[in-house]
Amino acid sequence: MNDSYDNFFKYKDPVSGFITKPQSAFNRTFTENSPDSTLRWETTRERLGPDWIWYDEDNRVIEYTFDKYGFRNWNNPDELEDDNYILLTGQSQFEGTGLPIEDTIPYLVEQETGIKCYQVSTTGIDAQAIYYNTMNALQVLPRPKHIVNMPTDPGSKVMTFEIESGTYFNCFDWFGKNREHICNAYGIEEDYLRQCVDMVDTSFNSGYSLRQYLEYNSLIDRQPIPSTIIAFCCEPEMGSLFDKITVEPQTHGNDRFFDGPNRIRMPLFPLSISDDFIKLMRINHLEDYDNIPIEWINTRARDCIHTGQQNNRKLAKEITKNI
Repeated sequence: MNDSYDNFFKYKDPVSGFITKPQSAFNRTFTENSPDSTLRWETTRERLGPDWIWYDEDNRVIEYTFDKYGFRNWNNPDELEDDNYILLTGQSQFEGTGLPIEDTIPYLVEQETGIKCYQVSTTGIDAQAIYYNTMNALQVLPRPKHIVNMPTDPGSKVMTFEIESGTYFNCFDWFGKNREHICNAYGIEEDYLRQCVDMVDTSFNSGYSLRQYLEYNSLIDRQPIPSTIIAFCCEPEMGSLFDKITVEPQTHGNDRFFDGPNRIRMPLFPLSISDDFIKLMRINHLEDYDNIPIEWINTRARDCIHTGQQNNRKLAKEITKNI
């Protein structure tokens, strides 16, 4: 898992049914989980210098241990029992890309609640694939006490395509700018990738992505298990380190996901630097760091993309209030 795009490929495990890492990653520990890599850390460290929160040599190695289902966990899924754990579902923010396990949201929720946590999250998948993994978890695992779901926001412009039986490709619209590399590195036909990128754009521009996002989150929320939905949002101003987290007020007659008190909104990145942030997501355009305040970069994980321990702890406390 060394190429920047490796994590955008997923595989349906024929045994468990989960859409996750390849079986070669099961029950193994890695020191990279793209886009977080040693090379990325070294080049970012050189660019940002000692003011960067991840600068010290102690931060060179982050371990990623994946369990029998290909998910990053510290609890053994075979030791879960009905109503004795919290199930967390979603994408890379829960997986904790760029963070030691003890700084990830699931781990912090367990520390806050005292309730065992288990997560079935993986990088970059769309709302439909997250819904599938959530429903599959309810078949494969014991019944959870609570579900916490962090869906991929439609603004991310991603769709999960099954490119062949059991093999999935998470395509972002910005892949079009990296088409030659992706096609050469992974043997994807250029015309197929172009069609995927066009489909992502069409889905977003038509509003289909948003409708899908709302529908699948609503289906999870309507399960006969208490749930909390995490929604990303963008701060319109720079604010105070962009770490504001709000719980939306309940609306009369609609007390579940769409307006309910269990919908937590968490800022992903402020609108004022969104263009630069998207460039960073295209994997290490180092000159773009010059346009982003170091104070904001220091609220992120080691990969500078995902939120860091500071925001994750605040979110874990808000989740705890809903459980």
